[in-house]
Amino acid sequence: MMRRCYFTSYAPPSSVQNGSMPLRGITLIEVLIVIGIITVLASLLLVGTQAARSSMLATNCGENMRQLGIAIASYNTSHGLYPPGVVSSPGSNSRFGWGAMLLPYMELSSLHAQIDFEDSLLSQGNAIAVQAKISAFGCPADPAELSTIRILSPARSLGRSNFVGCRGYSDDDGVFFPNSGVRSEDVLDGLGCTMFVSERSGKTAWAGEFDGETIRVLYSGSEPISYGNSENGVSSFHSSGCHVLMGDGTVVNKSRDVDGSVWAAMASREGNSQ
Repeated sequence: MMRRCYFTSYAPPSSVQNGSMPLRGITLIEVLIVIGIITVLASLLLVGTQAARSSMLATNCGENMRQLGIAIASYNTSHGLYPPGVVSSPGSNSRFGWGAMLLPYMELSSLHAQIDFEDSLLSQGNAIAVQAKISAFGCPADPAELSTIRILSPARSLGRSNFVGCRGYSDDDGVFFPNSGVRSEDVLDGLGCTMFVSERSGKTAWAGEFDGETIRVLYSGSEPISYGNSENGVSSFHSSGCHVLMGDGTVVNKSRDVDGSVWAAMASREGNSQ
């Protein structure tokens, strides 16, 4: 007796036919993990980018200061002394500063020729020249770099600067002070041990200073280094501290926690800072 066999047809899933496993959806936890990893990587990249940018800005600032050092040395070679911190006259509330004296040694002779030094800094005749924006006087880390300082009375503008000359620690015992005329041999501590120029992020102009708006171009070693805007002392937007131009043309960085006695000695041309 023959037995009949019945077969039922069966079609496997397409994933099995193709030799692959069935697809599984991504869980919420896995999505959150991926987002977390991406966030951490993006944060690390941002921190690295900001650090690189800050370093680049600080380097460019130091290069600008070196240019000023070359101009100061050229002025000294030509005149046998360093430029006065400011040219002061009795009864005047504005004064030309050391930066204006350096223009011919910064390849800016034409701008220097436009300034009438026998007239007032804020005279109508000098109005156009003194508001010039000069990159060598700026710090790229300062958001206000290459802008002008507006003066209300008289209505004038002055080209901004981030660099100020050191008048000393006390009794104008530095290199740049009103009507100064310091020679290299007067710097008893040695040029490499004496501060000439440092940074300021407040209201400072390359052409000179004005009492009415507290615009100053000099600083004292009695003032500590600060962060951000400052009107009288030394300050910068660099996290590492401030750049300082020494008398021999070298640029060094000083942190905000520098010892006060060391800072004072560096400010004086005879402060025994060696």
